[in-house]
Amino acid sequence: MQNGHFQSRKHLATRFSEDGNCEVQCVKCNVYAWGEQYKFSLALDGKYGEGKAEELQYLARTTVKISRIEYEEKISYYKSLVEKLKTEKGIE
Repeated sequence: MQNGHFQSRKHLATRFSEDGNCEVQCVKCNVYAWGEQYKFSLALDGKYGEGKAEELQYLARTTVKISRIEYEEKISYYKSLVEKLKTEKGIE
């Protein structure tokens, strides 16, 4: 399983979005089928409500600047989440 992005990671406004843009995808869909965008949009609307995919598409096109400090905070945040999951799952 991989972290699939509905809107490309190049769009900083949605790159780290945990409320829809980043979802679990299998390797086949995420890599070899370029994220299955249409199916992804249907799943987003089903999970988060009608219009979520459209909202993310709009948000992705907004301009966002992320500072070095903000990147470092995100790195720290996600590292701690990974460690928490490893502990919960008994993974080293």
